[in-house]
Amino acid sequence: MVRGIDRRLRQHDHMVFLVDLEDEGGNPRRRLSQTMLLKRVDGVIALHVPVDEGELEMLDRLDLPLVAVGTPVPGRSLIRIDDARAARLATEHLIGLGHTRIAFVGIRPDTIGQTQASQQRLQGFREAVAHHGLSYPAHFIIDAGWTALSASIAVRELLRAPDRPTAVMTVSDEVAMGVLQAARRLGLRIPHDLSVIGIDDHVFSDVMDLTTMRQDLQAQGEMAAEMLLQRVRNPTIPAVNVTAPTELVLRGTTGSPGPDRTDAATRMADTGSNEALRGH
Repeated sequence: MVRGIDRRLRQHDHMVFLVDLEDEGGNPRRRLSQTMLLKRVDGVIALHVPVDEGELEMLDRLDLPLVAVGTPVPGRSLIRIDDARAARLATEHLIGLGHTRIAFVGIRPDTIGQTQASQQRLQGFREAVAHHGLSYPAHFIIDAGWTALSASIAVRELLRAPDRPTAVMTVSDEVAMGVLQAARRLGLRIPHDLSVIGIDDHVFSDVMDLTTMRQDLQAQGEMAAEMLLQRVRNPTIPAVNVTAPTELVLRGTTGSPGPDRTDAATRMADTGSNEALRGH
């Protein structure tokens, strides 16, 4: 996304000044300050950052326009995907393949900026399941951070269980990659024993043969930059909300549920024994 922003701004003789406001280790994120902006800054693009009232007052005082990406900022232009719809369509894909036991992985965000997307994607999953009259046990909603490692650890017990799901809807592609790693280490065949779908179309998703809901981050970055340039040229134009498109990308990690769950359980038991021997 930053590449897209930079590409469009350079076409109009502007440069990107990148400031990381990320929260670390549970600490509050860094606040946007006047010191950061007094360096010939003409405008601000907030990437998945919830901007508070004090920061907005400062931007107004400095006469600096702001465009938001992902996380809405009151009264400012916004570009984002419909996270709930993307998750709903991803879940619909699994249901259409015949899956009725579907889990969701990734409700705990790693950063403040992921909080809204996480909740909306979970909402979309729930809407799709409810629409088809399906249900799921409480332990099918897995609390995991948005990293492959945290997801891999979080789903181990779920995938070992005799009543495991036949499909997993994940909050992001990176989380999906962690689920795939855990499943394969347990001896599950993808997608025969377990289907997995993500959201984003991560740069490695094609290599991982991961079915996903694609969003074009570079195009969103270019659009955000163009929206900011328009505000710089004409500060009086009204704020707009743009919903970027998503699309289902079919690859090899989703398919109809296989019938031989007993064989899968046997392979998982054997794999578990082998792992225990190696650990000993």
